Amino acid sequence: MTLEQKTLLKLLRQALWEDGSSLSAEVDWNLIDTMAKQQGVISLAYDGAVALKAALPEEIRQTWNRLTLAGVVRNERLLAAQDEVLSWLDAAGIPAAILKGSSVARHYPQPELRVLGDVDILVPHAQVEQVQQILQRNGYRLHESDHNFHIGFDRAGAYVEIHYDVTTLPECRGGNAVQKETARFLDHTDCGQVHTHAFPVLSQHHHALMLLLHMVRHMTEGGIGLRQLCDWAMYLANTDTESFAQNTVPVLERCGLLRYAQIATGTCVRYLGLPKKYALWCENVDAFQTQAFLEDVLSCGNMGAADSGKIGRALAKGSTPEKKQSYLGTVFANLTRIANYRFPVTRTRKWLLPIFWVYLPVRYWVRSLLGLRQKQSVIKVAQDAKEKQEFFNMLELFETEKS
Repeated sequence: MTLEQKTLLKLLRQALWEDGSSLSAEVDWNLIDTMAKQQGVISLAYDGAVALKAALPEEIRQTWNRLTLAGVVRNERLLAAQDEVLSWLDAAGIPAAILKGSSVARHYPQPELRVLGDVDILVPHAQVEQVQQILQRNGYRLHESDHNFHIGFDRAGAYVEIHYDVTTLPECRGGNAVQKETARFLDHTDCGQVHTHAFPVLSQHHHALMLLLHMVRHMTEGGIGLRQLCDWAMYLANTDTESFAQNTVPVLERCGLLRYAQIATGTCVRYLGLPKKYALWCENVDAFQTQAFLEDVLSCGNMGAADSGKIGRALAKGSTPEKKQSYLGTVFANLTRIANYRFPVTRTRKWLLPIFWVYLPVRYWVRSLLGLRQKQSVIKVAQDAKEKQEFFNMLELFETEKS
Protein backbone atom coordinates (compact mmCIF):
# COMPACT_ATOMS: atom_id res chain seq x y z
CA MET A 1 0.00 0.00 0.00
CA THR A 2 1.01 3.60 -0.52
CA LEU A 3 1.58 5.96 2.40
CA GLU A 4 -1.63 7.79 1.47
CA GLN A 5 -3.68 4.59 1.51
CA LYS A 6 -2.26 3.69 4.92
CA THR A 7 -3.08 7.18 6.18
CA LEU A 8 -6.69 6.98 5.00
CA LEU A 9 -7.07 3.65 6.82
CA LYS A 10 -5.63 5.24 9.98
CA LEU A 11 -8.20 8.02 9.77
CA LEU A 12 -10.99 5.47 9.49
CA ARG A 13 -9.68 3.40 12.39
CA GLN A 14 -9.64 6.55 14.52
CA ALA A 15 -13.23 7.41 13.56
CA LEU A 16 -14.46 3.85 14.21
CA TRP A 17 -12.42 2.79 17.24
CA GLU A 18 -10.48 5.85 18.46
CA ASP A 19 -7.22 3.95 18.17
CA GLY A 20 -4.99 7.07 18.27
CA SER A 21 -2.71 6.20 15.35
CA SER A 22 0.12 8.58 14.55
CA LEU A 23 0.17 10.23 11.12
CA SER A 24 3.11 10.95 8.85
CA ALA A 25 3.77 14.59 8.01
CA GLU A 26 4.91 13.68 4.48
CA VAL A 27 1.61 12.56 2.99
CA ASP A 28 -0.03 14.01 -0.11
CA TRP A 29 -3.39 15.21 1.21
CA ASN A 30 -4.69 15.82 -2.30
CA LEU A 31 -4.36 12.10 -3.02
CA ILE A 32 -6.06 11.25 0.27
CA ASP A 33 -8.85 13.70 -0.58
CA THR A 34 -9.41 11.95 -3.93
CA MET A 35 -9.37 8.50 -2.35
CA ALA A 36 -11.73 9.46 0.47
CA LYS A 37 -14.25 10.76 -2.07
CA GLN A 38 -13.91 7.69 -4.27
CA GLN A 39 -14.32 5.37 -1.27
CA GLY A 40 -17.38 7.21 0.09
CA VAL A 41 -15.81 7.95 3.50
CA ILE A 42 -15.24 11.72 3.55
CA SER A 43 -17.17 12.30 6.81
CA LEU A 44 -15.36 9.48 8.63
CA ALA A 45 -11.98 10.62 7.32
CA TYR A 46 -12.67 14.19 8.45
CA ASP A 47 -13.70 13.01 11.91
CA GLY A 48 -10.51 10.97 12.19
CA ALA A 49 -8.37 13.84 10.91
CA VAL A 50 -9.82 16.30 13.43
CA ALA A 51 -9.34 13.85 16.31
CA LEU A 52 -5.73 13.16 15.32
CA LYS A 53 -5.01 16.87 14.72
CA ALA A 54 -3.90 16.14 11.17
CA ALA A 55 -2.17 18.96 9.31
CA LEU A 56 -4.88 19.25 6.67
CA PRO A 57 -4.38 21.94 4.00
CA GLU A 58 -6.95 24.66 4.60
CA GLU A 59 -8.75 24.12 1.29
CA ILE A 60 -9.20 20.40 1.99
CA ARG A 61 -10.24 21.06 5.57
CA GLN A 62 -12.96 23.43 4.41
CA THR A 63 -14.12 21.02 1.72
CA TRP A 64 -14.30 18.07 4.13
CA ASN A 65 -16.11 20.22 6.70
CA ARG A 66 -18.64 21.40 4.10
CA LEU A 67 -19.25 17.88 2.75
CA THR A 68 -19.65 16.47 6.26
CA LEU A 69 -22.22 19.11 7.22
CA ALA A 70 -24.04 18.56 3.92
CA GLY A 71 -24.10 14.83 4.65
CA VAL A 72 -25.62 15.43 8.09
CA VAL A 73 -28.35 17.61 6.56
CA ARG A 74 -29.02 15.05 3.84
CA ASN A 75 -29.25 12.25 6.40
CA GLU A 76 -31.82 14.16 8.42
CA ARG A 77 -33.89 14.86 5.33
CA LEU A 78 -33.84 11.18 4.32
CA LEU A 79 -34.64 9.99 7.84
CA ALA A 80 -37.66 12.31 7.91
CA ALA A 81 -38.80 10.92 4.57
CA GLN A 82 -38.21 7.39 5.86
CA ASP A 83 -40.35 8.06 8.96
CA GLU A 84 -43.15 9.43 6.77
CA VAL A 85 -43.18 6.53 4.30
CA LEU A 86 -43.03 3.94 7.09
CA SER A 87 -46.00 5.61 8.81
CA TRP A 88 -48.04 5.33 5.59
CA LEU A 89 -47.13 1.65 5.21
CA ASP A 90 -47.93 0.94 8.86
CA ALA A 91 -51.33 2.63 8.54
CA ALA A 92 -52.03 0.42 5.50
CA GLY A 93 -50.97 -2.71 7.37
CA ILE A 94 -48.05 -3.40 5.02
CA PRO A 95 -45.01 -5.15 6.60
CA ALA A 96 -41.72 -3.39 5.91
CA ALA A 97 -38.05 -3.28 6.92
CA ILE A 98 -35.23 -0.86 6.21
CA LEU A 99 -32.34 -2.24 4.16
CA LYS A 100 -28.83 -0.74 4.27
CA GLY A 101 -28.78 3.01 4.96
CA SER A 102 -29.99 3.84 8.46
CA SER A 103 -30.12 0.14 9.41
CA VAL A 104 -26.32 0.20 9.09
CA ALA A 105 -25.73 3.78 10.30
CA ARG A 106 -27.23 2.89 13.71
CA HIS A 107 -24.13 0.77 14.41
CA TYR A 108 -21.65 3.63 13.98
CA PRO A 109 -20.32 5.59 16.99
CA GLN A 110 -21.71 8.71 15.29
CA PRO A 111 -24.52 7.56 12.94
CA GLU A 112 -24.64 10.95 11.20
CA LEU A 113 -21.15 10.33 9.78
CA ARG A 114 -22.42 7.36 7.77
CA VAL A 115 -23.87 9.34 4.86
CA LEU A 116 -27.11 7.93 3.43
CA GLY A 117 -27.62 7.66 -0.31
CA ASP A 118 -31.33 6.93 -0.32
CA VAL A 119 -34.04 5.09 1.61
CA ASP A 120 -34.32 1.35 0.89
CA ILE A 121 -37.50 -0.32 2.13
CA LEU A 122 -38.33 -4.01 1.74
CA VAL A 123 -42.03 -4.88 1.33
CA PRO A 124 -43.88 -8.06 0.28
CA HIS A 125 -43.80 -8.57 -3.48
CA ALA A 126 -47.59 -8.99 -3.56
CA GLN A 127 -48.11 -5.49 -2.14
CA VAL A 128 -45.71 -3.50 -4.33
CA GLU A 129 -48.53 -2.10 -6.45
CA GLN A 130 -50.36 -0.93 -3.32
CA VAL A 131 -47.18 0.73 -2.03
CA GLN A 132 -46.70 2.46 -5.38
CA GLN A 133 -50.21 3.88 -5.18
CA ILE A 134 -49.58 5.15 -1.64
CA LEU A 135 -46.35 6.91 -2.60
CA GLN A 136 -47.75 8.49 -5.75
CA ARG A 137 -50.85 9.63 -3.89
CA ASN A 138 -48.52 11.46 -1.50
CA GLY A 139 -46.51 13.28 -4.13
CA TYR A 140 -43.76 10.79 -5.03
CA ARG A 141 -42.87 10.39 -8.69
CA LEU A 142 -42.04 7.01 -10.20
CA HIS A 143 -38.37 7.23 -11.14
CA GLU A 144 -37.31 3.66 -11.99
CA SER A 145 -39.61 0.71 -12.61
CA ASP A 146 -37.58 -1.73 -14.73
CA HIS A 147 -35.08 -2.93 -12.14
CA ASN A 148 -34.91 -6.60 -11.26
CA PHE A 149 -35.78 -6.22 -7.58
CA HIS A 150 -36.89 -2.68 -6.70
CA ILE A 151 -38.85 0.34 -7.87
CA GLY A 152 -37.51 3.87 -7.34
CA PHE A 153 -39.44 7.01 -6.37
CA ASP A 154 -38.35 10.59 -5.71
CA ARG A 155 -39.85 13.70 -4.16
CA ALA A 156 -38.14 16.97 -3.21
CA GLY A 157 -34.63 15.54 -3.01
CA ALA A 158 -35.63 12.32 -1.22
CA TYR A 159 -35.10 9.12 -3.20
CA VAL A 160 -36.91 5.99 -2.00
CA GLU A 161 -36.35 2.48 -3.33
CA ILE A 162 -39.14 0.00 -2.66
CA HIS A 163 -37.60 -3.46 -2.72
CA TYR A 164 -39.63 -6.58 -3.40
CA ASP A 165 -36.43 -8.64 -3.35
CA VAL A 166 -32.85 -8.03 -2.23
CA THR A 167 -30.83 -8.92 -5.32
CA THR A 168 -30.63 -11.19 -8.34
CA LEU A 169 -29.23 -14.64 -7.64
CA PRO A 170 -27.46 -17.39 -9.57
CA GLU A 171 -29.33 -20.62 -10.26
CA CYS A 172 -27.39 -22.98 -8.05
CA ARG A 173 -27.69 -24.64 -4.66
CA GLY A 174 -26.26 -21.62 -2.84
CA GLY A 175 -28.43 -19.18 -4.78
CA ASN A 176 -31.54 -21.26 -4.07
CA ALA A 177 -30.71 -21.32 -0.35
CA VAL A 178 -30.38 -17.52 -0.37
CA GLN A 179 -33.76 -17.23 -2.09
CA LYS A 180 -35.40 -19.29 0.66
CA GLU A 181 -33.85 -17.08 3.35
CA THR A 182 -34.73 -13.78 1.67
CA ALA A 183 -38.33 -14.97 1.31
CA ARG A 184 -38.45 -15.04 5.13
CA PHE A 185 -36.89 -11.61 5.70
CA LEU A 186 -40.16 -10.00 6.78
CA ASP A 187 -41.36 -12.90 8.93
CA HIS A 188 -39.49 -11.50 11.93
CA THR A 189 -38.05 -8.00 12.21
CA ASP A 190 -36.35 -6.08 15.00
CA CYS A 191 -36.45 -2.39 15.88
CA GLY A 192 -33.55 -0.09 15.04
CA GLN A 193 -32.99 3.51 15.99
CA VAL A 194 -30.89 6.50 14.93
CA HIS A 195 -31.32 9.31 17.46
CA THR A 196 -35.10 9.93 17.58
CA HIS A 197 -35.86 7.92 14.45
CA ALA A 198 -37.11 4.37 15.10
CA PHE A 199 -37.67 1.90 12.26
CA PRO A 200 -38.04 -1.84 11.55
CA VAL A 201 -34.89 -3.73 10.57
CA LEU A 202 -34.05 -7.30 9.63
CA SER A 203 -33.14 -9.88 12.26
CA GLN A 204 -29.45 -10.30 13.08
CA HIS A 205 -28.62 -13.16 10.70
CA HIS A 206 -30.83 -11.83 7.92
CA HIS A 207 -29.17 -8.43 8.28
CA ALA A 208 -25.77 -10.08 7.82
CA LEU A 209 -27.00 -11.92 4.73
CA MET A 210 -28.44 -8.71 3.28
CA LEU A 211 -25.17 -6.78 3.79
CA LEU A 212 -23.11 -9.54 2.18
CA LEU A 213 -25.47 -9.84 -0.80
CA HIS A 214 -25.22 -6.09 -1.32
CA MET A 215 -21.42 -6.25 -1.18
CA VAL A 216 -21.25 -9.23 -3.55
CA ARG A 217 -23.54 -7.65 -6.13
CA HIS A 218 -21.63 -4.38 -6.29
CA MET A 219 -18.23 -6.05 -6.10
CA THR A 220 -19.02 -8.20 -9.14
CA GLU A 221 -20.77 -5.45 -11.10
CA GLY A 222 -18.47 -2.49 -10.49
CA GLY A 223 -16.76 -2.58 -7.12
CA ILE A 224 -17.26 -1.72 -3.48
CA GLY A 225 -15.46 0.90 -1.45
CA LEU A 226 -14.18 1.23 2.10
CA ARG A 227 -17.67 2.50 3.01
CA GLN A 228 -19.15 -0.98 2.52
CA LEU A 229 -16.24 -2.56 4.39
CA CYS A 230 -16.82 -0.15 7.31
CA ASP A 231 -20.51 -1.10 7.28
CA TRP A 232 -19.61 -4.77 7.67
CA ALA A 233 -17.08 -4.06 10.43
CA MET A 234 -19.56 -1.97 12.42
CA TYR A 235 -22.28 -4.59 12.03
CA LEU A 236 -19.97 -7.27 13.45
CA ALA A 237 -18.87 -5.00 16.32
CA ASN A 238 -22.52 -4.56 17.36
CA THR A 239 -23.49 -8.22 17.08
CA ASP A 240 -23.55 -10.86 19.77
CA THR A 241 -20.61 -13.07 18.75
CA GLU A 242 -21.97 -16.27 20.30
CA SER A 243 -25.32 -15.84 18.57
CA PHE A 244 -23.55 -15.02 15.31
CA ALA A 245 -21.50 -18.22 15.47
CA GLN A 246 -24.50 -20.38 16.36
CA ASN A 247 -27.20 -18.85 14.17
CA THR A 248 -25.66 -16.76 11.39
CA VAL A 249 -22.63 -18.80 10.35
CA PRO A 250 -24.76 -21.88 9.43
CA VAL A 251 -27.00 -19.65 7.27
CA LEU A 252 -23.99 -18.20 5.45
CA GLU A 253 -22.49 -21.65 4.96
CA ARG A 254 -25.76 -22.98 3.56
CA CYS A 255 -25.95 -20.02 1.16
CA GLY A 256 -22.37 -20.34 -0.06
CA LEU A 257 -21.32 -16.97 1.36
CA LEU A 258 -19.33 -18.05 4.40
CA ARG A 259 -15.95 -17.90 2.65
CA TYR A 260 -16.68 -14.43 1.34
CA ALA A 261 -17.75 -13.31 4.82
CA GLN A 262 -14.60 -14.76 6.38
CA ILE A 263 -12.24 -13.01 3.95
CA ALA A 264 -14.13 -9.70 4.26
CA THR A 265 -13.99 -9.99 8.04
CA GLY A 266 -10.30 -10.84 8.03
CA THR A 267 -9.74 -7.73 5.91
CA CYS A 268 -11.63 -5.63 8.47
CA VAL A 269 -9.46 -7.02 11.27
CA ARG A 270 -6.17 -6.50 9.48
CA TYR A 271 -6.79 -3.10 7.91
CA LEU A 272 -9.75 -1.42 9.64
CA GLY A 273 -8.94 -2.34 13.23
CA LEU A 274 -11.93 -4.62 13.91
CA PRO A 275 -11.09 -6.38 17.22
CA LYS A 276 -10.20 -10.04 16.68
CA LYS A 277 -12.81 -11.16 19.21
CA TYR A 278 -15.47 -10.48 16.55
CA ALA A 279 -13.73 -12.77 14.05
CA LEU A 280 -13.27 -15.99 16.01
CA TRP A 281 -15.53 -17.78 13.52
CA CYS A 282 -13.13 -17.03 10.67
CA GLU A 283 -10.80 -19.88 9.78
CA ASN A 284 -7.94 -20.24 7.35
CA VAL A 285 -7.98 -16.62 6.17
CA ASP A 286 -4.44 -15.68 5.23
CA ALA A 287 -2.67 -12.40 4.54
CA PHE A 288 -2.71 -12.97 0.78
CA GLN A 289 -6.52 -13.24 0.71
CA THR A 290 -7.12 -10.14 2.82
CA GLN A 291 -4.54 -8.17 0.82
CA ALA A 292 -6.23 -9.19 -2.46
CA PHE A 293 -9.62 -8.19 -1.06
CA LEU A 294 -8.38 -4.78 0.09
CA GLU A 295 -6.58 -4.16 -3.20
CA ASP A 296 -9.82 -4.76 -5.07
CA VAL A 297 -11.69 -2.38 -2.76
CA LEU A 298 -9.06 0.37 -3.12
CA SER A 299 -8.78 -0.02 -6.90
CA CYS A 300 -12.54 0.13 -7.48
CA GLY A 301 -14.03 2.42 -4.85
CA ASN A 302 -17.62 2.99 -3.80
CA MET A 303 -19.82 1.65 -6.64
CA GLY A 304 -16.75 1.61 -8.92
CA ALA A 305 -15.94 5.32 -8.39
CA ALA A 306 -12.18 4.71 -8.35
CA ASP A 307 -12.06 2.18 -11.18
CA SER A 308 -9.96 3.50 -14.05
CA GLY A 309 -12.10 1.55 -16.49
CA LYS A 310 -10.20 -1.71 -16.51
CA ILE A 311 -12.10 -3.91 -18.86
CA GLY A 312 -10.58 -6.95 -17.19
CA ARG A 313 -13.30 -6.79 -14.53
CA ALA A 314 -15.94 -6.65 -17.21
CA LEU A 315 -14.58 -9.67 -19.05
CA ALA A 316 -13.87 -11.97 -16.10
CA LYS A 317 -15.91 -12.23 -12.94
CA GLY A 318 -15.17 -15.68 -11.59
CA SER A 319 -17.82 -18.22 -12.46
CA THR A 320 -20.61 -19.08 -10.06
CA PRO A 321 -21.54 -22.74 -9.57
CA GLU A 322 -24.23 -22.80 -12.24
CA LYS A 323 -21.90 -21.50 -14.94
CA LYS A 324 -18.84 -23.66 -15.30
CA GLN A 325 -18.55 -22.52 -18.89
CA SER A 326 -15.86 -21.72 -21.40
CA TYR A 327 -13.97 -18.46 -21.16
CA LEU A 328 -15.84 -17.11 -24.19
CA GLY A 329 -19.12 -18.07 -22.53
CA THR A 330 -18.02 -16.21 -19.40
CA VAL A 331 -17.21 -13.10 -21.46
CA PHE A 332 -20.66 -13.01 -23.06
CA ALA A 333 -22.38 -13.74 -19.74
CA ASN A 334 -20.55 -10.85 -18.11
CA LEU A 335 -21.20 -8.46 -20.98
CA THR A 336 -24.88 -9.38 -20.66
CA ARG A 337 -24.77 -8.64 -16.93
CA ILE A 338 -23.13 -5.25 -17.54
CA ALA A 339 -25.61 -4.38 -20.28
CA ASN A 340 -28.52 -5.29 -18.00
CA TYR A 341 -27.05 -3.11 -15.25
CA ARG A 342 -26.17 -0.04 -17.34
CA PHE A 343 -28.94 -0.30 -19.92
CA PRO A 344 -32.02 -1.77 -18.17
CA VAL A 345 -33.95 -1.91 -21.46
CA THR A 346 -31.95 -5.04 -22.33
CA ARG A 347 -33.65 -6.94 -19.50
CA THR A 348 -36.96 -6.97 -21.34
CA ARG A 349 -35.67 -6.65 -24.91
CA LYS A 350 -33.07 -9.39 -25.04
CA TRP A 351 -32.76 -9.10 -28.81
CA LEU A 352 -30.72 -5.93 -28.14
CA LEU A 353 -28.00 -7.83 -26.26
CA PRO A 354 -25.80 -8.70 -29.29
CA ILE A 355 -25.61 -4.97 -30.05
CA PHE A 356 -24.22 -4.28 -26.56
CA TRP A 357 -21.85 -7.26 -26.73
CA VAL A 358 -20.13 -5.31 -29.51
CA TYR A 359 -20.84 -1.79 -28.25
CA LEU A 360 -19.36 -2.12 -24.74
CA PRO A 361 -15.84 -3.30 -25.74
CA VAL A 362 -15.72 -0.91 -28.73
CA ARG A 363 -16.82 1.99 -26.52
CA TYR A 364 -14.04 1.14 -24.07
CA TRP A 365 -11.33 1.08 -26.74
CA VAL A 366 -12.57 4.29 -28.39
CA ARG A 367 -12.60 6.11 -25.06
CA SER A 368 -9.09 4.80 -24.42
CA LEU A 369 -7.85 6.14 -27.75
CA LEU A 370 -9.44 9.53 -26.98
CA GLY A 371 -7.69 9.65 -23.61
CA LEU A 372 -10.95 9.40 -21.66
CA ARG A 373 -9.87 6.11 -20.13
CA GLN A 374 -6.53 4.67 -19.18
CA LYS A 375 -4.89 3.13 -22.23
CA GLN A 376 -4.11 -0.55 -21.92
CA SER A 377 -2.68 -3.11 -24.29
CA VAL A 378 -4.59 -6.24 -25.25
CA ILE A 379 -2.05 -8.25 -23.26
CA LYS A 380 -2.66 -6.09 -20.16
CA VAL A 381 -6.42 -6.47 -20.52
CA ALA A 382 -6.04 -10.25 -20.76
CA GLN A 383 -3.82 -10.24 -17.67
CA ASP A 384 -6.37 -8.14 -15.74
CA ALA A 385 -9.14 -10.53 -16.78
CA LYS A 386 -7.13 -13.53 -15.60
CA GLU A 387 -6.36 -11.88 -12.24
CA LYS A 388 -10.00 -10.91 -11.70
CA GLN A 389 -11.15 -14.43 -12.52
CA GLU A 390 -8.69 -15.86 -9.97
CA PHE A 391 -9.81 -13.30 -7.38
CA PHE A 392 -13.50 -14.08 -7.69
CA ASN A 393 -12.84 -17.82 -7.75
CA MET A 394 -10.98 -17.38 -4.45
CA LEU A 395 -14.15 -15.90 -2.89
CA GLU A 396 -16.13 -19.10 -3.70
CA LEU A 397 -19.33 -17.11 -4.22
CA PHE A 398 -22.50 -19.16 -3.68
CA GLU A 399 -20.47 -22.38 -3.60
CA THR A 400 -21.58 -25.01 -1.11
CA GLU A 401 -20.17 -28.41 -0.22
CA LYS A 402 -22.78 -30.06 -2.44
CA SER A 403 -22.43 -27.60 -5.35
